[in-house]
Amino acid sequence: MKKYIQKTSISNWSYSQKNAMAQRVFRWCKKNMGINRRYKLQIALSVRKNYFEPESYGAFDAELNEVILYYNNVKSLKLLITTIIHEYQHSLQPIKTKYYAYSKKYGYWKNPLEIDARNAEKKYFKEVLAYLNKTTKK
Repeated sequence: MKKYIQKTSISNWSYSQKNAMAQRVFRWCKKNMGINRRYKLQIALSVRKNYFEPESYGAFDAELNEVILYYNNVKSLKLLITTIIHEYQHSLQPIKTKYYAYSKKYGYWKNPLEIDARNAEKKYFKEVLAYLNKTTKK
C-alpha cells in the first residue's frame, strides 16, 4: 500500500490525479466537519486552474456554496489537504454576513474567520492524512 506523508510532492500529478485526491478529501470534510444547511445549494468542490494568482491555492464562493481548489498552484499533498479543509471551514461560517466586515476591521491575517479556518487546518490535517493512508489501494 502506498503511504502518503506530509511532504509528498504532487507537482508531477496530472489534473485527474489531483482532482481524485481532492474529491476524497472533500468527502472526508463533508462527513466529519458537518454541512451548513443555511445554503440553498448543496456544497460542491471545483478543481480548476488559476491563471492570475500563483500564490492562491483555493477559495470559497459563498454565492455558489463552492469550495475551489486551484490545482496548478498546489504542489504538495499537505497543501492540497489543508487548502480544502481551510476553504471547507469557510462554508461552515457566516461568510456572507461577517467575513467582509471582519476583513475591513482586522485585515486578512487577524480576521477571526481566517484564524478559525487556519485552526481547522491544524486540527484536521493528520486525521485526513491517516484516512487517505488507510483507504488508499496499492
